[in-house]
Amino acid sequence: MIQIVRAKPITTAQEVADIAGVDVSKATVIRRLAKSGLKTRRAARKFFIIVYTPKKD
Repeated sequence: MIQIVRAKPITTAQEVADIAGVDVSKATVIRRLAKSGLKTRRAARKFFIIVYTPKKD
C-alpha cells in the first residue's frame, strides 16, 4: 500500500485498498499508512467565482 501511495500521492484510501487487492475498510488503510509515517490530507476546495454581466440589447 505504501508503494501505491508514494507512486501516486493523490489517491483515496478506497482506491488504495482496491488497487492492493485487500478487503479492508478505509480506516484500516489510513491507520496503516499513518503507522508507516504517511499523513492524510484533504485537497483544498476551490470555489468558482462567476461574474454576471448584463446583456446588451
